[in-house]
Amino acid sequence: MKQLGMIAGWLVVLLMTACSISTANIGEALLAKDDEGKEVTTTFNPDDTFYLLVTLRNAPDDTRVKAVWIAANVNVPDVEPNTRLQDYELVSGSGKLTFNLSNDNLWPAGAYKVDIYLNDKLDRSLDFSVVNTSGTNTAPPASAPTTDTAQGTTAQPGRQAVVEGQRNESNLAQSDSFVEQLDRETDSEPVAPGDAYDSYVTVIDDSGLLQMNVPVEWAQVDGSPWELEGAVIGESLTAAPDIDGLFNRWDTPGVFFGTTEQFNSNIDELLDSLDYRENCTYEGRSPYEDGIYTGQYDLWSDCGNVNTRVLVMAAQPADNSHVALVLVQMVSEADLAATDQVLATFMRKS
Repeated sequence: MKQLGMIAGWLVVLLMTACSISTANIGEALLAKDDEGKEVTTTFNPDDTFYLLVTLRNAPDDTRVKAVWIAANVNVPDVEPNTRLQDYELVSGSGKLTFNLSNDNLWPAGAYKVDIYLNDKLDRSLDFSVVNTSGTNTAPPASAPTTDTAQGTTAQPGRQAVVEGQRNESNLAQSDSFVEQLDRETDSEPVAPGDAYDSYVTVIDDSGLLQMNVPVEWAQVDGSPWELEGAVIGESLTAAPDIDGLFNRWDTPGVFFGTTEQFNSNIDELLDSLDYRENCTYEGRSPYEDGIYTGQYDLWSDCGNVNTRVLVMAAQPADNSHVALVLVQMVSEADLAATDQVLATFMRKS
């Protein structure tokens, strides 16, 4: 098989089980226009409510997560930059936390951000903006608004949303997506045009540990264990319109996501063993970091003489407890956006 054989081949070097360290951390954080995360965005309208969805992992029940909403630079006279709007803190164990901020008036156009604190330590900041397309005057926010409300809720582990989270929040918080960065890294011919995918769903592997968001059109899903020579060495999750086509041809989009704790090599050696030079043009290796995983990714272009691109990413969390391998095959422009969704939502539960 074109790809599956390569994926299995490098696993011959995996021999050791790494130790797992359980510490509270924020696995994902995203901004949305609704409390379920179905309308993920970093651009709001003046009459929107801001929603922040945070996934808390490996957390004891007394873990504190605080959202601090800030008007960074709004188009209102006499409002200082970085005006603090409202704080809200939740005490929770592992699970999904939802914060929101609303305004009885209209939000002024401009730049905003929300600072997320974990046990009183700044974990990350998410930038977003309000765009006034109607020309209607908007009222300035107050530093301690009486008409604004800041709230937070928690959900028990296992509750899922269509968009579960955002690990690499900077990719979605900026107008420049991860895949747009890839476009600048390659001089190859662009992938074929294609209509954007309208809907995404969360897919989960058989163990319940792995999950990610994929287009509805990638309807064939395989969540069976990751096996090497008949032995289970980890978890895997594959999604594509046609899984056989993903593994055997270059004209089928899709994704393979696998994790293993049996690891006895470094990331570069693993990527070196996944070599597509016979069928693709190698665009190079780049560092990967998303707040949870750190590693490297290789980009391949012009695969199979059909301008298909392949992204191969290998990375580890801070505790080096496992290796994650994500392989995405991109055939059309729609698949580029799908790759952003995969990288924003893939996760391995503890």
